[in-house]
Amino acid sequence: MSKDSQTRVLIVGAGFAGMKAAQVLGRRKNIQVTLVDRNNYHLFQPLLYQVASTGLNPSEISSTVRHTFRKRKNVKVLRAELNSIDKKKKVASFNDNDFTLEYDYLVLCVGGRTCYFGNNQWEEKAPGLKSLEDAVNIRNRLLKSLEDAERLGSEVDMEQLTSVVVIGGGPTGVELAGAFAELRSKVLNNDYRSFEPKNVQVTLIEAGPGLLNGYDEKSSKYTRKRLEKLGVTVLLNEGVTDISDKGVTTKERFLPSTNVIWAAGVEGHPLARMVTDKIDNRGRVLVTPELLIEGETDIYACGDMTYFGHDERFPRGLPGVAPAAIQQGERAARNILAGLDGKESKKFEYFDKGKMATIGRSAAVAEAGPMKMRGFLAWCAWLFIHLLYLVEFQDRVIVFMRWIWSYITWQWGVRIIFGAGEPDVKLTDSHPAVVENNESTETAENSADEGEEAEASDEVPESDETVEEAEIEAEEAKS
Repeated sequence: MSKDSQTRVLIVGAGFAGMKAAQVLGRRKNIQVTLVDRNNYHLFQPLLYQVASTGLNPSEISSTVRHTFRKRKNVKVLRAELNSIDKKKKVASFNDNDFTLEYDYLVLCVGGRTCYFGNNQWEEKAPGLKSLEDAVNIRNRLLKSLEDAERLGSEVDMEQLTSVVVIGGGPTGVELAGAFAELRSKVLNNDYRSFEPKNVQVTLIEAGPGLLNGYDEKSSKYTRKRLEKLGVTVLLNEGVTDISDKGVTTKERFLPSTNVIWAAGVEGHPLARMVTDKIDNRGRVLVTPELLIEGETDIYACGDMTYFGHDERFPRGLPGVAPAAIQQGERAARNILAGLDGKESKKFEYFDKGKMATIGRSAAVAEAGPMKMRGFLAWCAWLFIHLLYLVEFQDRVIVFMRWIWSYITWQWGVRIIFGAGEPDVKLTDSHPAVVENNESTETAENSADEGEEAEASDEVPESDETVEEAEIEAEEAKS
């Protein structure tokens, strides 16, 4: 390669790791960076639960990738989906082999997907929360169920339509349960007439003995008490055995619900298997301390798709949080730069910035080393850090203002059903609304028949006033 030629670095995935790698590599003029993602936006996943629970708009937690790199002329952004890699030729194919891209270095940051532990048939009934589509789908399901409950009244099982079941007691499950509980009791309280939203049941199921596995025991107990104070039913040590259209079955009970959300686990992306056969039992790619895929010299992997087994603090792999992905993306990029500069690559060392989870309004748990916070101060820290990690400044301002408005007024303004289509539950012939509609239709048809008979009659009305009355009646019958 000549001195003036550019090194081609292909980055697949515009998540936290991919964005950071592109930012670091894009500073070098002698590197041509191509960043590819199936979406044209970067998603701030930690706030997906607020989209699902009607707190935020999708656009407020996503930013256009192309706009982010608009000033980096050596960074090219493409919207496409990876479908194969030829490691010998160093070529990646996209969009069903519609086009290919050559590379000198490849950085894979395709993330993970929801893990159903061998029960993938549950996905349709209990969607996960990994994308904007997932969040909008969950929101639509809930709002449509509430609309059906309002329309049908006592005709159907109200508990099944209005109940929410969240499976998984990690940060995502806890945050979802808390948000749905507040949505039920505070936001929707005066919106419906056929049922009381405050009586809607929110249940959180965890197969383990406590919530927030890996957190301090006091934080776990505080979280449970806080959720129960919000009206959430917390079920511990209960594994799910089946999920159907009617609800969730555990080893102990059946919970009727059409609103089931799965937040119980994450596994590696299926794309990992096209690159290597060195993966763990959760489908995650095994990487070296330098973040190279084991056995490769020019392919790096970062983020949720990887298993980094070189940190004794995390024997099960690094936590699936934004700081870990960002740090991995930066280290992979710097190791590429080191190779180009003739320097030795460095091992990745994860700087643990802590972990946190919010539990509804004004309460959260936060832990960073020996420091542990619970309550309002932890919630304030949670707000600040999540605003800080949003990519675009305008998103930080918009989200902050929406949070302030919601905090003051209890008004969550994103309760719109997109792509509603036909109602999920249809009226039966015996429902009062159907009976009333049928009676009205029959009355109108009878009136129309009488009007037609009057028009066909040869009998002449006795006066102009009678003629006018007959014409009016006929017009009304036609309408």
